Amino acid sequence: MSSTDSTDETWGPLPGRPTGRSQADRAREAILEATLDLLTKRGYAATSVDRIAASAGVSKATIYRHWRTKAEIVVELLGRFADDASTPVDTGDIRSDLLLALKRLIVLARRLRGAGHSVIAAAFDEPILEDAMARLIAQWRTRERQIVRRYVERGLVPRDIDEDIATDFVISTVHFRVFFAASPEQPDPLAERLVDPILRAWKVRGYVGE
Repeated sequence: MSSTDSTDETWGPLPGRPTGRSQADRAREAILEATLDLLTKRGYAATSVDRIAASAGVSKATIYRHWRTKAEIVVELLGRFADDASTPVDTGDIRSDLLLALKRLIVLARRLRGAGHSVIAAAFDEPILEDAMARLIAQWRTRERQIVRRYVERGLVPRDIDEDIATDFVISTVHFRVFFAASPEQPDPLAERLVDPILRAWKVRGYVGE
């Protein structure tokens, strides 16, 4: 099993960790990491500012200097995952590009898996969370769409492809597999399983797959 498919991904550092490691930076990271841990283990409703402070080893006053509510902490947490959806690497090979993008998307989705269920449920009642989830998905969709457009311009993907559907084929499949269908105790090489069916669905010129 490759490192990309290991359950160890679930407990790595948060994306977008600041390069400056001042005391304030460390406290902020501890608060965000404690929030993700509590969301994963207890769910949104049972996660409180008191519990976040105790888990992070900081005072509630420290938290309230940066955020007014629990929801605002979660919004920043989701924003870190959204900001990590940077421009995909251009290797010059469509399969390599897509495989790298899939692996990164799966890492991010697996990190959010436990927390995501309760946050999605809470988003129905809290517009601030709904907006944050929408931005997260939009950023991830933009990343995958860039690959489609890159290879349309290079003549490997048909120009009449429906970019929305082509992108959603990537995002929705990963999210369904990670959030709903997969067992965290039995990870599989999901990126490697998905890449060839997606390329065939995109009708990549001259692509047969393995």
